[in-house]
Amino acid sequence: CLYSVVKRCAQSLGWKLIGEEAPEKVKKNCHVLWVDRSFVNDKLFLSIQPWQRINHFPGMTNICRKTRLAQSLELMKKRFPREYSFYPTTYVLPQNLVSFKNVFSSNGQSKVAYIIKPDGSAQGKGIFLTKCIDDVENLNMMCVAQQYIRNPLLIDKKKFDLRIYVLTTSCSPLRIYLFRDGLVRICTEEYKAPNSTNMDDKCMHLTNYAVNKRSEKYERDEGSNFNNLGSKRSISWLLNSLSKERGDDAAKGLWAKVGDICVMSIISILPTLQREYNAVFKKNKQWFSTGSSSTESSIRTTSSDSNESDCPMHKVLDIDNETPPQNRPICSSSGDAYNGQRMPAHEASTSRCFEILGIDIMIDDQLTPYLIEVNHLPSWGTDSLIDDSIKS
Repeated sequence: CLYSVVKRCAQSLGWKLIGEEAPEKVKKNCHVLWVDRSFVNDKLFLSIQPWQRINHFPGMTNICRKTRLAQSLELMKKRFPREYSFYPTTYVLPQNLVSFKNVFSSNGQSKVAYIIKPDGSAQGKGIFLTKCIDDVENLNMMCVAQQYIRNPLLIDKKKFDLRIYVLTTSCSPLRIYLFRDGLVRICTEEYKAPNSTNMDDKCMHLTNYAVNKRSEKYERDEGSNFNNLGSKRSISWLLNSLSKERGDDAAKGLWAKVGDICVMSIISILPTLQREYNAVFKKNKQWFSTGSSSTESSIRTTSSDSNESDCPMHKVLDIDNETPPQNRPICSSSGDAYNGQRMPAHEASTSRCFEILGIDIMIDDQLTPYLIEVNHLPSWGTDSLIDDSIKS
């Protein structure tokens, strides 16, 4: 493990850390494998012991690669246009180049700006804005062209996004937990709508920390406690500010929509996620199904007003897609009912994988949230006080 915050959290639970240099026999006896790289070879999945758990799912790349995410969500948007309207119109290039050209005028210009992102890029690398088809027509790489959100909500006249942390503990049944806080990442230049003179200004249009931290205008935490006045702030601070400015209902409604986006984004790849998980771990169960009817009939949610307020992770969804219909859990406000009884512990402990996703959300000035992208290796670096506080 490369990150001190992960090691500290493990040690706070009384766990013993085993390094890469440990003998193979010792490593095979550990209980949790933490892998600090985005791509995990199937050989590693197949080599883990029955008592071990690993922090990645086979198949999660289907939501974390930009092109695959776009393909999945655009398909869902065609079938469920209202429910999946949270995803800006996105084209996979060069696959959808012909369709993309149709949104440009005869002179190759567009009134709407598009943000171009290489498929495997991270930290803002290779990203640019354009209103001209010539800028993308001859690109020799897989990328996405996403419609730019023109009316973003601003903080101190600057654009920002949210980094949401979501824990997936199982895909069959699907169990998702939403962290009750997160990061607000603010640009370092005041926002102006994209035009020919400012589209190259990454510190105005890109919220990536890796981009803005190089700016002289980047504001770091000061003193012994973070004060939510810098270029990184907490989501709890944002929601409190919105409650004062626009009312409690508006802030709560926004957070509920964010939770819905996290759930529906993962649901978009659920059949593939389950299929790849079963292929790797050889789980061929009689009641495994990818049908939408079984998925829709077995969704269990947890109310934000439940007695879990002391827990930083809030359970937002539990979908059982492989239990026979007559044995499926009954819906309940606790989210854990099982035929009227508390779900047995062994039902929640059979998954060989877990994964913490970093989901990036942008909000417009009407408090409508939009999904930007999903990261299956969110940074656990803690080079600021607020990072350490949130990620701990």
